[in-house]
Amino acid sequence: MRPTYFSMADGRTVDASEALLNGVLRDGYGTRTRAMMKDQSTIADADELRAHERGVSLSQAAYENRVSDSWKNEQKSDPVARTGDDANGQAAYERRIADAWKGAR
Repeated sequence: MRPTYFSMADGRTVDASEALLNGVLRDGYGTRTRAMMKDQSTIADADELRAHERGVSLSQAAYENRVSDSWKNEQKSDPVARTGDDANGQAAYERRIADAWKGAR
């Protein structure tokens, strides 16, 4: 997809040589590009795309997607559990913040 450049002052379409200076968009110019937006994509779509891009079987692509995306499914630790044996997490947080200056040098 090639971007289309335009003048912000009058909206006319301009050439890239006019809108860009050393590869950077000049002041007073804008760019448009076509983009396809989807409401949702399925896991099967991602598996098929990877299989096609890498030239591997669908099962191999599914495995690679699960492994590469596994960090997205990590569970966040509970902030109350991180405070140690203090059951009131907010009080422990406020104590740490109040005493933070003592550890800073």
